[in-house]
Amino acid sequence: MSSNANQVDFRSSDTQMLREILKKAGYVTSRMEPLAGPRCEASQSLLLRFKTGILSELRER
Repeated sequence: MSSNANQVDFRSSDTQMLREILKKAGYVTSRMEPLAGPRCEASQSLLLRFKTGILSELRER
């Protein structure tokens, strides 16, 4: 099985937030949701950028 990898520019704080979101979702992308509390807005933006990259890759196949 092969897959394409896209390089997405994330800051280190984004990477930490993304790891937390993935862990909370049980490492299932379809279950990923923004974090609650003061990081809600930042995590929504991060998820939008992340999912846009994932979905555009799927459309290219």
